[in-house]
Amino acid sequence: MQLNFQKAIAAQPLWLQFVEMIAVVDLATYWIHRAFHQLPWLWRFHAVFIHANLRWRFPGLHRAISTPQYHHWHHATDADGIDKNFAQFLPVWDVLFGTVHLPQGWPKHYWVAHFQPPETYLGQLVYPFRSPGSTPPQD
Repeated sequence: MQLNFQKAIAAQPLWLQFVEMIAVVDLATYWIHRAFHQLPWLWRFHAVFIHANLRWRFPGLHRAISTPQYHHWHHATDADGIDKNFAQFLPVWDVLFGTVHLPQGWPKHYWVAHFQPPETYLGQLVYPFRSPGSTPPQD
């Protein structure tokens, strides 16, 4: 038995269903991504997978979609860029929840403040399961 909202969604044009799906998935990934930064036990998993090395600009699009320039600020260790720009695709979530940061230019410093990830692949795989106070394995 279908619920009324399922029937209402099924009656919508396919393009509208697609837009709604993107919005719902993107909102969920915003909060999941933010949780990975806010909860220490999740941060240990996320910290070893930080990469932001494309310097492409998309003038006019950077406020509508998450571009490389937008994402660079998420990985900045510049004080004004820390814990900003969590959106995966649609920066509207950062605007609504007060985490948007997109000045002109690029960050001066990257990576993760106060964290040096293990250098080996195995070290990075094991790191999230180590106790929070332990040091990364030596290479």
